[in-house]
Amino acid sequence: MMASVNIGQKWLWGVVAVLLAFSLLFQPATVHAAGNDPGSVNVDVSGGKLSVSGGGFTNGASAQAWKDFITKYRNFIVGIAGIGAVTMIVLFIVQFLKLGASAGNPQARSQALVGVLWTGIAAAGLGAVTIIVGFFYNSVG
Repeated sequence: MMASVNIGQKWLWGVVAVLLAFSLLFQPATVHAAGNDPGSVNVDVSGGKLSVSGGGFTNGASAQAWKDFITKYRNFIVGIAGIGAVTMIVLFIVQFLKLGASAGNPQARSQALVGVLWTGIAAAGLGAVTIIVGFFYNSVG
């Protein structure tokens, strides 16, 4: 006997297949770091001032240290937040599918609504990281 697969599972497997195909087609380029040793970063806090030196950072005022830090790592921060936001959006859609499938079961419907709430909040929060990083990047300096 064959097990039945609902539309939500077919859709989810389709998304996984497309993402797998993209990951196989678009291989990242191999990049090697040169010049700056990441282990040589020195962070000093004295008199309420932050000073970061080494590892590509310049020694200077606190605002310049924060600007250098955000300039160096903002793409990484935004990239991780972007992956998290896309993951939360996919989970948000999965929770909506669960909500639609639980029309006759009040307990499952309640759990699906809670899942929709939390994944929606997480997606909005992770999506806002780009705005927050951009705000701090442009405000210091």
